[in-house]
Amino acid sequence: MSLDLVSLKRRRNLMMALSGTFLLAALASFVIYFEFGQGWARFTAAAALVVCCGAQVWFIASVRHLAKGE
Repeated sequence: MSLDLVSLKRRRNLMMALSGTFLLAALASFVIYFEFGQGWARFTAAAALVVCCGAQVWFIASVRHLAKGE
């Protein structure tokens, strides 16, 4: 049950970059929605949060896949 550390670090860095970028996009969308009253911004904020969660789920699934040795 040995993990490839280079691959794991690469996947972790990709997940952190995606999560950080889309979290900032979600925060910006919330500011636009609450400060400026733009209704479309809530949908972009929700979509950005879904992408953040999806990136983390992808990372966990890839770690499980690496742990299986497939």
